Amino acid sequence: MGGKSFANSLASGVAGIVVKPYEGAQSEGISGFFSGVLKGVAGVISKPVSGALDLVGQTTEGLKNTQKS
Repeated sequence: MGGKSFANSLASGVAGIVVKPYEGAQSEGISGFFSGVLKGVAGVISKPVSGALDLVGQTTEGLKNTQKS
């Protein structure tokens, strides 16, 4: 479960590099495009980190539940 969450976060971050500038350009023109680039780059960094933390949390929770049985 944690691995799937990590993979989804990574894919979402990478997709944001393309999607965010496009959305920004559609709504605000060239300034929106550059704003979208910054948001996309921030997402590439933050989403995989969040996914990795979720992976660790899910794994820890699974280990904790296994030891209770």
